Amino acid sequence: MAEKTFEELHEEFSRIAVRGDEAELKKFLVTNLKAFPKKQQEDIIMAFVEEAVAMRKDGLDALDAFQKEGLEAVAALEKTKQALEDRAKLLDIKEKI
Repeated sequence: MAEKTFEELHEEFSRIAVRGDEAELKKFLVTNLKAFPKKQQEDIIMAFVEEAVAMRKDGLDALDAFQKEGLEAVAALEKTKQALEDRAKLLDIKEKI
């Protein structure tokens, strides 16, 4: 199969982009990466790296928020436990009186 010209690659890329199919667009870029000029190859690779970093950051941010919520829930449970223990002690003292 003959190599595609940059213009042909650009036309195919544009057709996929117009359809809005991001998964197909990524597949096209990966499949045809070496057919692009060196500068565009570097730009494409950098875009994928930036996306991966952003996805990892989003995941870490979500994990951080989940952990904070968990710590807040544990703190609330500790306060409730302490209040119940204090109430039990007070009731025990009242019974002894």
